[in-house]
Amino acid sequence: MLVLGTLVTPGVALAQPCAEPTIDRYLDQMVQWTERTPALKAIEACGSAATPGLITALEEGDRDHRLEALAALEALLSARTEGAIAADRLPDLIDALIHLLQSSQEDVQVRMRSAVALGTLTSYVPAQPYHQEMAAALILALDEAEMAVRTEAAYALGRFGQSDPKIAQAIGQALQTTLADPELETDLRLATARALADLNLAEPLVELLQSSTQSDEVKITVVRGLASVTEPDRDLIAALVALAQADNADLALESTFALSAIAQTSPAIAGALLSDHLDPLAATLERPSQASLTATVEVLAVASDAIAQSNPSQTQRNAAIQSLNQGLSSLQQNPSRTDNLERQLRQAIDALDQGNPTLERVMAEAVRIGGTTLLIHSLFWLALVAIYPTSPQVQAIFFWNPRVRKLFGLGYVELALTWVPWLRAKLFAPFRANLLAEADLGEGIEPVYFAGSDVLRRGDGQRRPLIEAIPEVKGQVVLEGESGLGKTMALKQMVQRSRRLVVYLPARRCAGGVIEAIRDRLHGPIQDGDFLQSLIYSGAIDICIDGLNEVTPDTRAKVSLFAETYFKGNLVITTQPMDWEPPNNATVYVLQPLTSDQIGAFLQSRSSTLPATAPVQGVQYEQACRAFLDQLKPDQLGWEVMAHTLSNPMELTVVAQMIADGKQPDLLNLQQQQYNAMASRYQYINMDQPFPLAAFAEMAYEMRQTDASIIPAESWFKELNCMEDYRMVLSRQLDNAKGGTTTEWRFRHEKIQDFFIVQTFWGQDNERPAMHLGDPRFRGVYFLLATELPLVQAMQLRELLITHAVKTKDHTVSDRFIELLQTRPAA
Repeated sequence: MLVLGTLVTPGVALAQPCAEPTIDRYLDQMVQWTERTPALKAIEACGSAATPGLITALEEGDRDHRLEALAALEALLSARTEGAIAADRLPDLIDALIHLLQSSQEDVQVRMRSAVALGTLTSYVPAQPYHQEMAAALILALDEAEMAVRTEAAYALGRFGQSDPKIAQAIGQALQTTLADPELETDLRLATARALADLNLAEPLVELLQSSTQSDEVKITVVRGLASVTEPDRDLIAALVALAQADNADLALESTFALSAIAQTSPAIAGALLSDHLDPLAATLERPSQASLTATVEVLAVASDAIAQSNPSQTQRNAAIQSLNQGLSSLQQNPSRTDNLERQLRQAIDALDQGNPTLERVMAEAVRIGGTTLLIHSLFWLALVAIYPTSPQVQAIFFWNPRVRKLFGLGYVELALTWVPWLRAKLFAPFRANLLAEADLGEGIEPVYFAGSDVLRRGDGQRRPLIEAIPEVKGQVVLEGESGLGKTMALKQMVQRSRRLVVYLPARRCAGGVIEAIRDRLHGPIQDGDFLQSLIYSGAIDICIDGLNEVTPDTRAKVSLFAETYFKGNLVITTQPMDWEPPNNATVYVLQPLTSDQIGAFLQSRSSTLPATAPVQGVQYEQACRAFLDQLKPDQLGWEVMAHTLSNPMELTVVAQMIADGKQPDLLNLQQQQYNAMASRYQYINMDQPFPLAAFAEMAYEMRQTDASIIPAESWFKELNCMEDYRMVLSRQLDNAKGGTTTEWRFRHEKIQDFFIVQTFWGQDNERPAMHLGDPRFRGVYFLLATELPLVQAMQLRELLITHAVKTKDHTVSDRFIELLQTRPAA
């Protein structure tokens, strides 16, 4: 522990807190996951003083020390504080990174992270004399044998922010190399395309898109890279609009995503260029993909806004309105439409047709109330409000700088920002995507959400439908339920339906407090914590906290304290059953297992979510579900376990998949059956190569340790594609930090990740069961161990959990473990 590191022997001088030996000790501690976070924070606190120790670790340390030193370096650079790196040691640091990158004997992960660090450093070091040397090393890395190193080098070159002919030529040559072997070079092709886009050198990429000899797969990768362009031109927009109408659905979707990303990043430039393409864009609203509809509506809104601001003639205005109305008609007839999309497109049409009457009314009121000075002052601030969502400078200088806001706001501005609802919404509008980033709403959850679950309100015992008991995020609510009953899905459904501004927070993000967790989501110009807190307490934002059972008692106490203070706000918390006291003002609803009628309805509702390749579909699937349920009898051996499995929506989803695959679900061993089916398929399509269970399970364990939710796809692409077919993982495409898109993979549910993690806990001499007794993140793993471990080992683990509970007074895991253990037959 770090505390032990501060003890010294009498007579021995205490090491300086940021000296090289101390940094080396911190890196040692980072290798151990239990001490990683405090050790990393200690290095961050050192700031530039940590530079010598990190350089020494890069030059002399082993693989683990180098990786942790690179991680610490990236953390320092990510903080974006001036002087994060000691200026006098910059040459040594750059030399060390270049040496690691160029060393063919070095570990691939070290070389990759070195390339990333060099790319990040471009924003912190003067172009002269450093950029030329850094760029030269990265250009050499483009010829590496290791594909991962080449890929990261290409991404890094894109961060130089200048059109250096040597960089452009090198990236262009690397791109041409990928075109010679489209199947093997996908990652590098995306990296080179993204690098050219980041440098605003899109011309060669546009030529590829216009080429009739390039395959759709190549064009899809290039389009993904183009999403990060910040200075689009007419040819680029025209090429993407043309591909948005392509017959290949994936190519059309990626092109629409790219247009949306460019429009959001550069609305003024892109909007003017898009205004010439309203008709073909509106025509794409006939496509069935909800993701495509969402992106297209965003693009049309930006184009509409650009037309409105260009002072068009009445003829131009009418033509644009006619095109948008045709798109609205297509959208209304599209089965994949949503009310929100229709509303957004109507607002774009209304803004083009009528202007913004709300602003005019505010201006008129200002004229009536005040004199000329007040009117000018109000108009000034209203103009700032109008440009606030698209201007980081206005956000930082005028609205989130307390001195400027209070001094130049004459008192009434801050009051209006705090208590006028539409102004509060404006303040948070630029951060809406960040607030919902971890909700992972993707293309919407309606197709997979089951709205038929019931809840009991604690205290009255009355069973009622969940959607009636908690129709929206309103008041203070605690939704409690066993794992897999659908708490998180219900919470995301509320978030998606909400018309108000909502923040979705996994409970683990609240370790520093709820306000701090929200502040982390808002980053950038949000520096005035007191103003942010007053906005939150005034009801500017609804709050959803998911998975309170997964955090420590200290974090739970911070969430409860916030709820007591935020008693007038809208707050929903989800948790599994545990020993804790909900907030006094909260209404507690307990999510119920599915009834027999709901089980049948749930299975039937899965018909629309089955993959197109499923052997059993439609009427045959419905008949197979009924036949499966009819053959289950209460007098069967293991009936209680089977009934419990069927009443759980997460487990029932696997049952539906098994039935659709023509298999008989094994209710007593469902997760293992799902894995066996996937592993068998994996071995079949990979020339008898078995699924790498041990390595994949270790990766899942590392993810849980580091609170990572995204699976590293670069190392597990084949496995993830196979697992997706069996509903064990989910994939989605998201906008990334550079304005482009990237594919992310996640476990479909924590229970599936638990299944893999538990594989790393087996073995008589395995130390891991004793290592995580007090870690709430491994709660589900211990519950699996209660039913899966050999009985003798399970009893030994029981004693460890009891002892831990006695010492810590936290019985959250031990009590449930004992309950599950008691359900097992005696040996």
